[in-house]
Amino acid sequence: MSGIFLADAVADPFAGLANAMPQLVWIAEADGTVSYYNERISEFQGAELLPNGQWKWEGLLHPDDLMPTEQAWRKAVLTGTVYEMEHRIVTKTGQFHWYLSRAFPQKDENGLVIRWYGTATDVHHQKEVQNLLRQSEAEFRAMFEASIVGMAQAYANGKLLRVNDAFCELTGYSREELLNSRFSDITHPEDRVEDFARYENMINGVDKKYFSEKRYIRKDGAIVWVMVTATPIFDNKGNFKHTIAVIQNITDRKNIEQANEKLATHLKIATDSARAGTWYHDLVTGSLEWSDQHKDLWGFDRKKTDLRYEDWHNFIYAEDRKSVFASLDHARVHHSLYEAQYRIKKADDSGSLWVQSIGQFRYNERNEPIAVTGISVDITDNKNSQKELLELKEQLELTVRNVPAGIMLLNRNQEIIFANDKAAWFLKVDKVDELMSDKDISSLHKIGKRHFNVFDQLGNEMDESSSPVKKAFATGKNSEDIFRIEFKNGEKAKWIVYNCNPVLDDRGETMMVLATITDITSQKEAEQQIRQSEEQLRFLAESIPQLVWMADEKGNFEYKTGRWFEYSGLEQDDPDVLEKMLHPEDRERIGSLWRECLASRNPFRDEARLRNRNGEYRWHAVSGEPIRNTEGMVFKWIGVFTDIDVQKTSAEKLELLVALRTRELKRSNEDLQQFAHVASHDLKEPLRKIKIFGSRLKDDPETTLSEKARLYLSKIEGAANRMETMVEGVLQYSSLNATVQQPEKVDLNGVLDNILSDLEITIQQSGAIVNYHDLPVIEGAPVLIYQLLYNLVNNSLKFRRPEQRPEINITAEILKIRENSVLQLVIEDNGIGFELEYAETIFNSFSRLNPKDRYEGTGLGLALCKKIVERHNGTIEAWGELNKGASFTVYLPVSQYGHMI
Repeated sequence: MSGIFLADAVADPFAGLANAMPQLVWIAEADGTVSYYNERISEFQGAELLPNGQWKWEGLLHPDDLMPTEQAWRKAVLTGTVYEMEHRIVTKTGQFHWYLSRAFPQKDENGLVIRWYGTATDVHHQKEVQNLLRQSEAEFRAMFEASIVGMAQAYANGKLLRVNDAFCELTGYSREELLNSRFSDITHPEDRVEDFARYENMINGVDKKYFSEKRYIRKDGAIVWVMVTATPIFDNKGNFKHTIAVIQNITDRKNIEQANEKLATHLKIATDSARAGTWYHDLVTGSLEWSDQHKDLWGFDRKKTDLRYEDWHNFIYAEDRKSVFASLDHARVHHSLYEAQYRIKKADDSGSLWVQSIGQFRYNERNEPIAVTGISVDITDNKNSQKELLELKEQLELTVRNVPAGIMLLNRNQEIIFANDKAAWFLKVDKVDELMSDKDISSLHKIGKRHFNVFDQLGNEMDESSSPVKKAFATGKNSEDIFRIEFKNGEKAKWIVYNCNPVLDDRGETMMVLATITDITSQKEAEQQIRQSEEQLRFLAESIPQLVWMADEKGNFEYKTGRWFEYSGLEQDDPDVLEKMLHPEDRERIGSLWRECLASRNPFRDEARLRNRNGEYRWHAVSGEPIRNTEGMVFKWIGVFTDIDVQKTSAEKLELLVALRTRELKRSNEDLQQFAHVASHDLKEPLRKIKIFGSRLKDDPETTLSEKARLYLSKIEGAANRMETMVEGVLQYSSLNATVQQPEKVDLNGVLDNILSDLEITIQQSGAIVNYHDLPVIEGAPVLIYQLLYNLVNNSLKFRRPEQRPEINITAEILKIRENSVLQLVIEDNGIGFELEYAETIFNSFSRLNPKDRYEGTGLGLALCKKIVERHNGTIEAWGELNKGASFTVYLPVSQYGHMI
């Protein structure tokens, strides 16, 4: 691409435009020989203007880029395709800058290249930003993924967009499962309302950050307490993007895993080339000419040709216009280059952009400006990249400083390059700056020695050589130890977890170590209390006569008292001792129930036979109680086997006796029913004869009877009728249980229609009103349902008040009782009623509240109703008020579920 460059190779308007452009502009012939450079060539080292007005240059390109550039250019010339190349060009300062060179071929009608037009754009700043972003992204990802503290990013609705391995381990879910979930999906239901309110306050800006201690439900059903600290992240427009959360396990029963934390964000890298558009403004005519790229940039249709000056400045942000116009005025007055950066709102409402415009004024012979031409470039990505780089650093600092653990980041020289306030607090250093002032592990050890001594879990004093940091650098693997710190100022001793996680480079070598210090004193104290409680429990278990056992949360037996050996003769350590003791018929049932209780965490209750050392099986009541910690998690089972053989044997004998008595009672009832049937049948015949002969005597014309005799005869006839009714009622009542019926669909509306038809004469004589409508269909025995409703309606008609027109209201409602549908049927009248104290006795057989000479009846009607309702698995209730009326409420299942009646 070397050659001689002619300053007058192009027309003056083009030269003015080309010289106003921030890029190096050049033209080459079809064979690739460059014939023109704009004035930007003078900015590079080795470029020289000859006396004849021609340019020459030497060594513009970086040596490493020379051959690739020549090859790419030759390929473009040979193929006639667009040339594009990134390479380094030396400037007059002697420094190499990255440039993006592009060349487009101009072809004739036959498709042959006649000329090349090219530009070289300075992209050095973009390259530097990209490198910084890649480095920040790598460090961020390494810290995020290497962290042993749970970390996650989530959208405003709580949906997770990124999680680390520690968070997956904490919740028991895979990464894929979590990324299809929200924080609320794993939050305990009792904590969700308060937790959501706090989260909303953070998103809406009420709180600057989110902090919560709450419960998670793991995939295996276990409950784990966590402390969540979340920080909202906003874009450069102040809109909420996502939240970054740190989740720490604070459950006493779990070892607190600490983390190195690497924050992550999806940064958009600035574009690798400028998207530029040219423009020309005629100051005389006011016309405005834009290239297609410039129209695209501003959001105008490419076909639009009537552009005016207002179409440019009307879309500039109002707060940026003053500086833009000031730059224009300065360039016009001083004949200098116009350059400005500002924001525009696109004409098609597709968004806004940051734009950099560079231009130059043209003047007439009177030194008056007649036009201004230039170029505009979209620099939004550059602006956003700088903003996001700053955000990344702020996010990293905010998150790490909010972690409730001491964190230090050490380089290959084991020098601290970052530490948070918690780390300084652990090491008894007043300020973080003291840790950051070239302090290595050795000096830290000396700092610590002034304040405390460090011991391992066996009580041995630790020294510098056993530091987990040194182990992590030496092995390239995670190193973790648990230490006890005794303070020299008398402060209460603390237990800590010191975790060192190496961060590896692309070659797998340790480039940094993330050291995390976590206080686990409360957990250690809880474990000590548990051990003491277990010792006391075992002492108590050995002193009671039952067979006591303990098991872990998975059901594995951990402890059995000595009485197991005394009872069975089997060794306590035998893992199959219980299976050997259980009766073969009880093993499967007991095993199945035990597994169900382990899964549901419900108490274990059953009875089983255990073989003793003499080979005898004795009944035992077995019970197991789940022991839970303060978070509700089951961590142990404690149970006993209690000998109930004597009670069990007595109960079996009692069951046999009850069965025998039941059979005798059933036989007695059958005999009574048969007797009632025979007696009722045999009594009908003499009653029939009494009625016949009494009627004949009364109607015999040859017999002369006095009025008193006729009165006596009428009383005999009435008594016979009542006796016949009584016999029929007894027979009907006693035979109600004699047959079993298949339930059918019964329409209560149709049943009542038939009843009113049968009672038509009584209703007409009394003038009664019976109201009912929209009664449901239920399952039952049609004949019995008819008898039930007939007795209740007839009862209301019978016990009416002489001075009051009878009114009967029948209503129905379907109720839900324990997920079953139940009919509530109410029959209410305005009759003579009854005193409420008789609400239950009126259902007894032969129960009468009124004189039989005033109201006919056997006293069996309501007793029969109760028996019919009970046959249908229902109940009946009565309510009344003397001289005001009575009501009967019947409850019947809508469905008999296939049961016989």
